[in-house]
Amino acid sequence: MTENKLKIQFNKTFKFLFDPTDKFINVLQGSSSSGKTYSILQMMVIKALSGQLQNKTIDVIRRTFPSHRMGAMRDFENILKSLNIYSDKIHNKSEHIYKVNSCEFRFYSADDEAKMRGPRRDIAFFNEVLEMKKMDVLQVIMRTNEQVYMDFNPSEEFHWIYEDIIEGRNDVLFHKSTFWDNPFLPRTIINELKNLKNIDYNLWRIYGLGERGVSEATIYTNWDYWNDTYERFEGEELFGLDFGYNHPTAMVRVKIDETNKRMLVDELLYKSGLTSEMIVERLKNMVDQGILTYQSKITADNARPEIIRDIRSAGFNIHPTKKGTKSVIEGINYIKQQSLFITEESVNLAKELRTYKWKVDKDDNVLDEPVKVNDDCADGTRYAVEEKIRGGTVIGSIKRNRGNIYA
Repeated sequence: MTENKLKIQFNKTFKFLFDPTDKFINVLQGSSSSGKTYSILQMMVIKALSGQLQNKTIDVIRRTFPSHRMGAMRDFENILKSLNIYSDKIHNKSEHIYKVNSCEFRFYSADDEAKMRGPRRDIAFFNEVLEMKKMDVLQVIMRTNEQVYMDFNPSEEFHWIYEDIIEGRNDVLFHKSTFWDNPFLPRTIINELKNLKNIDYNLWRIYGLGERGVSEATIYTNWDYWNDTYERFEGEELFGLDFGYNHPTAMVRVKIDETNKRMLVDELLYKSGLTSEMIVERLKNMVDQGILTYQSKITADNARPEIIRDIRSAGFNIHPTKKGTKSVIEGINYIKQQSLFITEESVNLAKELRTYKWKVDKDDNVLDEPVKVNDDCADGTRYAVEEKIRGGTVIGSIKRNRGNIYA
């Protein structure tokens, strides 16, 4: 009889998880790219293959489904492919269910009431649990038979997870990891994480050291997801565009309900390596899809006048921002005065809002200046509402294909 052996690469977090534990809740706090999510899923797959887990229902849960698709679901599929066991035939893509031997993995988001408060499961895994509402998490825990896993980047200094779960229960196993525990990281990512130490100490503490952040440093705490369609939000529509190349080019559309002091932001574009021609093509596709028109008001980063010129030459109503010495603070203050909502599809915007911080010095003093890291969608949002900040109309009508871009 031939014995099949799998060649597995794993990091320190996987080794910690693979050891048996009698604790009901397992909490993994760590820096960016420490391998928390990957290791939890890898451990479950290996135990399912080896027979240590049999006939188990394993639920993997994220706050929104778009972020789930880009995170844990992608990691899970990559793990199966690395083991040469992935098969389209047993992947129920409509229900997001996959069977590994006798174990059933189910992937869904916290807004799926039928699954969150429905039948019990054997094992639950909350991916990025700090995003989730307390009652949603507790409902699942109460309906879980054997074990619960949670992972998160500690971007908040104070959170109910710390008080009610980690410190408030005696059936919790806690583990902290950093990117140094993941030997498979590319050097480019390691260098970016190490560079946070020179940019902002608070971000280095969270995403480099895996320690709790300083809550006072978070810029936007006034936001939540919009649990309806974009079209059902009433308000004036504006567009903001932030240019990048090595960093992403980001575009958002914003609806402002001035009467009720609220605004809705929807991420439209977030991609690196785009040239002027590529951006124009993306905008034309948005026109074809009915997302914007050639007359739609677009305010763009004034640092790239040549790209603005190319977009205007293609017939779009685009103007540069009118930045001043206080324009960034004025924009942030305006947005902070609104009830801010974002669409669930705005995955990168949500990530930015959680990480968009004021600078913090080595003595934990919060400075009156935002950190220029992961702010592409945030800047685009600020550009979009510029005319509201200044109390007048910055963007007027234009003649297509004619005129100076600063007119």
